[in-house]
Amino acid sequence: MAETPPAADPATQPAETTAPVVSVRDLRKEFRRADGSAVRAIDGVSLDVAPGEFVVLLGPSGCGKTTLLRSIAGLEQPDSGAIHIRGVPVYSSDDVIDLAPERRKISMIFQSYALWPHMTVFQNVVYPLKNAPRPRLSKTEMTERVSYVLDLLGIGQLAGQHPGQMSGGQQQRVALARALAPQQDLILFDEPLSNVDAKVREQLRLELLSMQAEIGFSAIYVTHDQTEAMELADRVAVLRDGRVEQIGSPHEIYSRPTSRYVADFIGTSNEVTGTVEEVLDSGAVRIQTAIGPVLGGDVPGTVAVGDQVVLLARPERFRLEPQAAEPNGPNSWTVEGDTTLFLGAHSQHIVRLEDLTLRVWSADQTSVQRGQSYRLSIDPAAVRVLPEKPKDQVRT
Repeated sequence: MAETPPAADPATQPAETTAPVVSVRDLRKEFRRADGSAVRAIDGVSLDVAPGEFVVLLGPSGCGKTTLLRSIAGLEQPDSGAIHIRGVPVYSSDDVIDLAPERRKISMIFQSYALWPHMTVFQNVVYPLKNAPRPRLSKTEMTERVSYVLDLLGIGQLAGQHPGQMSGGQQQRVALARALAPQQDLILFDEPLSNVDAKVREQLRLELLSMQAEIGFSAIYVTHDQTEAMELADRVAVLRDGRVEQIGSPHEIYSRPTSRYVADFIGTSNEVTGTVEEVLDSGAVRIQTAIGPVLGGDVPGTVAVGDQVVLLARPERFRLEPQAAEPNGPNSWTVEGDTTLFLGAHSQHIVRLEDLTLRVWSADQTSVQRGQSYRLSIDPAAVRVLPEKPKDQVRT
């Protein structure tokens, strides 16, 4: 592997500033169905990406994440709003600005790799350098840069091969090398790892993080894979129906979801609905539910007696003990064992409480016995209390 990269083109280097590399403001985009009805693919999204930040757009198919990414790249024209890249307006409905993709000075990696099948690996990777706006690098500088990124990705020996002669993981590395070669400070990723198997995908995620730390580019990454989002992101933006439902660090999104939608999409959560019965001086609330009174201590908003709420509890926060265990305060129930699933890093126990099926995780390899009684408990601080109706869009 090359010890140091070749000299970089100053025009492509990020400015030393804390200003956002990407700034999206109130962006909107509608598509028309065949019957004439409108679909809001992007519905008032605002988002900033800081220098060197890795932001993941996460959500199910149809939530608008790819349309948002393509709008930033210039491959889709929004209906209204504004996009600035490095402080320069590249799209503005008010000022009638819409810069072509090649003028936005970004790199993009597609789900399909988009490699030229008749070109060798070297030719694919050098292509954006040979077609860059003038002044261009010399042939020697281009060769040095391509060799550097190929070695960085561990595929230097494939420089003379064609894409059809390589595996999916190798082709993905070529696509990544082509994006890195121009040394742009912003790279967009459209589900780039969805076509490779799980083991290769895991390895490529590690390589991508290592390269991002070494080179320092900013990234906007689209995926529907929650594990991928949690591993890669500095911040995750969870999208729903064209809106940003919540944005924050992976830990914040997992531990403090602001809606049932986010809690369901990120990780596994047990849910029960109820009515607020009492608001305690400590800020905790007592909720009457189908399984009796439950004490919730994680209350992010203001609730009042009579409010309808949903309680969320992650499976790893429960304690499951033999029935002989004594009740240890509030939120303690007798449950019936159903089955245990071994998931590698932990075991998932399925237990039943009244008509409610609950999932409980434990690090040990014990199993619950079907029909046997157990004591289930959870600290009130681990029970999150949210309004039963989803919260409105969280804007940044």
